[in-house]
Amino acid sequence: RMLLATSEDKTASIWNVPSDATWPSTPHVTLKGHTEGVTGGAFFGDESHVVTGSRDKSLRIWRASDGVQTANYHCSGEVCHALSLII
Repeated sequence: RMLLATSEDKTASIWNVPSDATWPSTPHVTLKGHTEGVTGGAFFGDESHVVTGSRDKSLRIWRASDGVQTANYHCSGEVCHALSLII
């Protein structure tokens, strides 16, 4: 189980959700590459990748296991956010 957190600091973080009440002090991986705040994100159905949207007018796809960016798409709107995936 994983959790995706987005931030205005231009990053998103993937956290492993523990089975007990003790959360790790650092994320599994931090996604860096957006040039403006990250406003939304979603996991692919199989949790292999995540997609993030940003005020920098881009959608980026990242491998969840190691945070490597695998794609970058330009949005035509002001901000790319409110993401949802159906796979």
